[in-house]
Amino acid sequence: MGPAGPAGPAGETGPAGATGPAGPTGAAGPAGPIVTGTLFGVHNFEAIARNGLVQIRDERTTPAWHSFGTLLGIPPNVVSVALAGTQGSGLRITVAEVGGGVYFSDCTVEPTPGTGANPAWPNNCTTFTNISPP
Repeated sequence: MGPAGPAGPAGETGPAGATGPAGPTGAAGPAGPIVTGTLFGVHNFEAIARNGLVQIRDERTTPAWHSFGTLLGIPPNVVSVALAGTQGSGLRITVAEVGGGVYFSDCTVEPTPGTGANPAWPNNCTTFTNISPP
């Protein structure tokens, strides 16, 4: 038998195969801190959502930062927080969690939490209420 001849030309490309199944969803990445603030009378309040937790800063108290990790009804995995003064002696805290849920709590900030009949942070606030959109 003699030597093999040259290879022939390549054939046409066949149709693409079916798309494979989607892979598993990866773990959620760490949320960057979201900081907000509001002026209530002459007092400034700040809030931060960091690593799924919420903290509020009240410049009049020691320590100034107060964690809301134990307050009944606050969702896990908070990614953002907003503050707004309310009529009278209140401060509204609104949070959103990673799944899209929205919750709020109203806090009494006059007199200073932890003085008079006003409990210390966060017990001066109501239980968080779910107001998530449909």
